[in-house]
Amino acid sequence: MIVIYEALDTGDANLKQQKLDNADLFKRGLERYRTGDFREARLFFASCLVRVPLDEAAVLYIGRCVKLIGQAPARHCDGATVLSRKYLPSEQLLPGNCHS
Repeated sequence: MIVIYEALDTGDANLKQQKLDNADLFKRGLERYRTGDFREARLFFASCLVRVPLDEAAVLYIGRCVKLIGQAPARHCDGATVLSRKYLPSEQLLPGNCHS
């Protein structure tokens, strides 16, 4: 299993607390995402975003879910993103590890 870390001490104590309050909801979305249930995962991440509109991790995963939902069903799809180069902050990283 891959562990995901997010820097929370970025200066906004209120945002940090909101994200901590959302941690269980985000975790449930991540569990659905990892099992390939991208529709359900998207709903959990969207709920996070409703509660914390500045949650960039939720925005990222919603975008990934939307892309994966739009793809033809694959026999194996874990939603993993394989990085082959350094990405700029303005580039959106989308998953591509789905195959038959």
